Amino acid sequence: MALANVACLLAKAETRPKVLVIDWDLEAPGLHRYFATKSEKLKDTKQVGLIDYFWSLREILDSNHSIRGKATPWHERDLDNILPIDRFLIRDVVTGVDMITAGKFDSEYPRLVNSFNWVEFHERHGFAISTLRDSISQKYDYCLIDSRTGVTDTSGICTTLLPEKLVGVFTPNKQSLYGLVDLLERAVEYRRASNDFRSLSIFPLPSRIDTAERILRQTWREEYQACFETLFKKSYGLAKCDLDSYFDEIQLPYMSYYAYGENIAVLEERSDSLSLSRAYEAFYNRLIQNDSAWNPQTAVPGRPLRVFIAHSTADRTKVGDLYHRLQADGFSPWLDEQNLVPGQHWRHGIKRAIRSSDVVLVLLSQASASREGYVQREIKFVLDVAGEMPPDKIFIIPARLDPVELPATLSKWQWVNLFEAEGYDRLVKALRIRAGQIGAEVVPA
Repeated sequence: MALANVACLLAKAETRPKVLVIDWDLEAPGLHRYFATKSEKLKDTKQVGLIDYFWSLREILDSNHSIRGKATPWHERDLDNILPIDRFLIRDVVTGVDMITAGKFDSEYPRLVNSFNWVEFHERHGFAISTLRDSISQKYDYCLIDSRTGVTDTSGICTTLLPEKLVGVFTPNKQSLYGLVDLLERAVEYRRASNDFRSLSIFPLPSRIDTAERILRQTWREEYQACFETLFKKSYGLAKCDLDSYFDEIQLPYMSYYAYGENIAVLEERSDSLSLSRAYEAFYNRLIQNDSAWNPQTAVPGRPLRVFIAHSTADRTKVGDLYHRLQADGFSPWLDEQNLVPGQHWRHGIKRAIRSSDVVLVLLSQASASREGYVQREIKFVLDVAGEMPPDKIFIIPARLDPVELPATLSKWQWVNLFEAEGYDRLVKALRIRAGQIGAEVVPA
């Protein structure tokens, strides 16, 4: 239910991101029920799903000696060539949201699920899972995966190998809470010990909170809040962790209406202070906009403003000069060739840097404005992040290196011409305003 509501909120976002949802709860699949209008039409067809994909992939890899081996270098195009993921998709279960069901749900489905050896597959073809992850991230802006929290091989894949953000849904009882906390702690430990440079952020989501039981609600709130504060301090090395504001805002209330059937609150009810849809909207905003549950994206007083530089490699010389000038003037610019370290997954590193930046400079030139490739995808991701920001905040600054026409996608933001004499000074003025908005160090004039 949480996944379905977040997916629908993403679909309604102004930037219209491309969203994929995957039902990886193979033993108890049910995500397709929330999108029954589209998925039920396919129940009598030969529509295949996730378990069918992995059986087909295993057969291909086992029979092809040239692509065997966990360390084999692969590109996402190679995976698409041997087994296109598009064959396993249901398009537009909600406008802008594609889905991969758990499987075909015929008489063979239980056998396929119970006989697939995930540990063996990872040991022999682990590279294929990370390549699938990269392929999905190239095709979609967001991918939401439903997985059970139990100690299973599939939940291990979904909590350790795939995510950048891990949502832990629990109910106020010891079995649910402490089982989840153990799993989350193992996931963070695994990520830290692996060669995966991506961060893993945890967002706890208390659900089915009965507001009628005031004393019990407060007692359990104190217990699960203390539990997650302890987890975060231990797992992330925090000196202190205060989740008061997080759990004041993030709780899913029990609503008897939603105990029956598969209903999506954000599509059915008006958002007001007592509605389940408002609770999902609050969680959605936290999940999409913040890098962690305990630290909303605000500046630490005294630190310099973080400035991400989106650019074309063809402008490397001009970009390098701008980078060093910003650095000399007291800002903290981020540039891929300066800040990515050898061995780091560069796409994930760039996305993480964009999300953690205070402002993004989109450098436009004859090369970048007309060039196809990753620079355009980078700009699209920046626009998605900007769509989550309040409209009165400075986040995107289009900066023209040449007198080129501004792309339509950037036309609602005021630009600056760096090829003009006063251009850099105007840029610094905007950066100072942004620093003041978030409490970062303001560079002296």
